[in-house]
Amino acid sequence: MGGAAMSFIILKLSASLHLAYAEAGSVVEETVGSIRTVASFSGEKQAIQIYGLAIWYVAKLIAKGEYSGGNVINIMLVVFAGAMSLSEACPSLSAFSAGQIAAHKMFEMIHRKPEIDAYEMSGVVLDDIKGDIKLKNVYFSYPARADQLPLEKLLHTSPALNAR
Repeated sequence: MGGAAMSFIILKLSASLHLAYAEAGSVVEETVGSIRTVASFSGEKQAIQIYGLAIWYVAKLIAKGEYSGGNVINIMLVVFAGAMSLSEACPSLSAFSAGQIAAHKMFEMIHRKPEIDAYEMSGVVLDDIKGDIKLKNVYFSYPARADQLPLEKLLHTSPALNAR
């Protein structure tokens, strides 16, 4: 509860300040979020220059009296909280898109009109249907082990379940 109240207060206080620091925040997010990438591409000097520029800009705004040190800290906290929230939410996006695709296919199947009406009596009517199922000489193998047959010459009969 306290965390929610703190988040609400921080968001309310920083709404007007966020626009001024959007660029500086994106630099912080990029660099902090990918320190390994910066180091692997020898981008430390560029990151230091960009941070130096951001710190200079913040100091200039504080010196002019446009922002206080507290406002700057609030903005930094909001940027870091936003970056953390986005990094936690991103892995779930693929699950949402997979769910949308599955739902679309499911609704297509639900709303489709079948070509054959199961309740209509016109057409070919089959005689002498008992409902028994008989499997005879069934062979099966897994693709990874095509030479091994777990089922070989399977014979199985399932009688129909007649109403009693």
